[in-house]
Amino acid sequence: MGKRPAKVSNISIGGVALEGYAANISLDATQELPNVTAISDLGPRVVVGNYDYKVGVDGNNDFASGALDATVWGSIGSTAVHALDFQPTGTTETADDPSYNATDVCLASYSIKAAVGGAVTFTAQYQGNSSMARNTT
Repeated sequence: MGKRPAKVSNISIGGVALEGYAANISLDATQELPNVTAISDLGPRVVVGNYDYKVGVDGNNDFASGALDATVWGSIGSTAVHALDFQPTGTTETADDPSYNATDVCLASYSIKAAVGGAVTFTAQYQGNSSMARNTT
C-alpha cells in the first residue's frame, strides 16, 4: 500500500470537530513492559502490561464563542466525559482507513502562543481515560 496523505484528517473531542483548526494531529500509544528478567535468563524478558495513549492537536486558534478556545478551555477541570473520534486519513473507515475511538479523554495541557505580527496558535494534549479501539469495516 502506498503513502496515505493526511490532507483531510478528522478529529472530534466531545462531539466538537477540531480538524478545521488543526495543522498537526498525533496519537501516541505507549505499551507498559515491566522487566521480569531473572538471573538464569540469557537475555532480557518483559511482560506485556496495560497501555496508555495521548492525542495532541495543534494549529491556529479561534477565540469566537463556541469555537476552539471555548471548547478546549471548557475542558480544564471538567469531569464530563469527552469521547474521541480520530480518522487519520479523513475518510470513512474501511480495512485500509481505520478510525481510532475512545469513550473518554481528559485535557492534559493547553498552550496558547501569540507571535507578534503573526498567528495566534494553540497546542492541546489529551490523555486517555478509557480503552481505545481501532475500528475498520
